[in-house]
This record gives sequence, C-alpha cells and structure tokens, in this order.
Amino acid sequence: MGLNKNYILKSIGNDHMIIPLVDGGYDMSKVFNINEVGALIYKALLDDKSDDEILELILNEYDVDKAVAMKDISDFKNSLIEKGIYNA
Repeated sequence: MGLNKNYILKSIGNDHMIIPLVDGGYDMSKVFNINEVGALIYKALLDDKSDDEILELILNEYDVDKAVAMKDISDFKNSLIEKGIYNA
C-alpha cells in the first residue's frame, strides 16, 4: 500500500510533475503534471500522512472550504490510483 516507489516528484518553479523511473532514468513520455495542491498532497503521502493530516495542511496553507479540500484529496488520490502511482 502507499506510493509506488518507481515515481518521483520534480518541481521546477511553480511547475510540478510526477515522473516514472525506468531503467535508472526518467520516462518523460508518461509525466503526470500536477498543481501546487497536488504537490502538497503527494509530499504528504510520501511522509505517510493520513487524510486528516493532509486536510489540515491544506486548510492551513489555502483559504478553501473543508468539503472542497476533502474532495480535492479524494480526487487526487483517485487519479494517482488510476495511473498506478498509489495503492489504497
């Protein structure tokens, strides 16, 4: 369970992407571009944070409704699952 260790997060300025590792290198053809909130969630998942802990991080960082933040967490995790990056 958790994040697939064959992916890494790279950030360049305000651009964030999850990149698969293949044969000791990067597979740039399968880059998953994410926004700032996605990067925050991904980093929190790397640290094995719970959904409640991730929610607190988002609420402390952004002016967003709690229900919207919870949906963002759920939607992002589902996207990671669909791409094989995260196993729930």
